[in-house]
Amino acid sequence: MAAVCGPRAELSAVTPVVRGSLLGAVLALGVNLVIQLAGWGEEPAGTAYPGPVNSVIYAIVPFVWIGLFAAMGTALFALRARGMMRPARAVGVLLANCALYPVYTLGFSSRALGLAGNGLTAVLAAFAIGMMVERAPRLAPLIVPVIVWVALASIGLVAVMTGRTF
Repeated sequence: MAAVCGPRAELSAVTPVVRGSLLGAVLALGVNLVIQLAGWGEEPAGTAYPGPVNSVIYAIVPFVWIGLFAAMGTALFALRARGMMRPARAVGVLLANCALYPVYTLGFSSRALGLAGNGLTAVLAAFAIGMMVERAPRLAPLIVPVIVWVALASIGLVAVMTGRTF
């Protein structure tokens, strides 16, 4: 059997990445839709997020997660396409953890569980990155923004929990 060369080979190499990006973004939109339909995205009247950074964080959360899910989906499908199943499973576990975050934080009602969930998410992301660095170093940076976002969100969450501005 002859090897596929030219534009067709390039298209087949891109397909898992595009598919992963789209499926990750669709998953994020689905999670955000469930959050809104369940009323989990609503805060009680008069809830204030102290400080200008926290106000921005809470305003952009759904949009950030669409990008993060798209990046994780891209990594997942690219790893699977390359036959790298162990790192792909690590990314899959990370994706599942992120998708279930609204459930295990009791609809975002427990800030303490939210902070613990953020810690778990950061650890799972670091584990996935560690698995990817040696086998797929070009894909590992797709997961790094998860840690950055979770760290920023955790600082904001601690500020809300302690009544401090951020």
